[in-house]
Amino acid sequence: MAVKPFTLSQIAWYRTMSDAFRQRGLDADELLSKCGVTLGSTDEMDVNHLSDLFSAMWELAVAMTGDPSIGLTRVVHPLAAFGVVSHMLLSSTNVLAAAKCLARFAALVSPTFTMDVTREDKHYAV
Repeated sequence: MAVKPFTLSQIAWYRTMSDAFRQRGLDADELLSKCGVTLGSTDEMDVNHLSDLFSAMWELAVAMTGDPSIGLTRVVHPLAAFGVVSHMLLSSTNVLAAAKCLARFAALVSPTFTMDVTREDKHYAV
């Protein structure tokens, strides 16, 4: 199956990462460059390399800030980049409904993100 090319700016998770980096004084395009990727957020990428690239960017951000928990830092608008998915999450009637929504539309967040919500006896597993 051929993978359709995409731009980084189309990926909600990249936009969220960029916002989080910016709030910590980092530039996502600079991190891309330091990871050996010489493209802007509008250039096309291959999805097969995306997960490794995102991991490398986070590792570099940790090295640059000295903060190993930088990925856990609360951003000002954590769902803003998710577009319509953020509206569906925020308008969910409860956490279970939000989790099921996110699982259903995970591909809109990032082509490398998957999530399942299953019931196990009286509990749910994510």
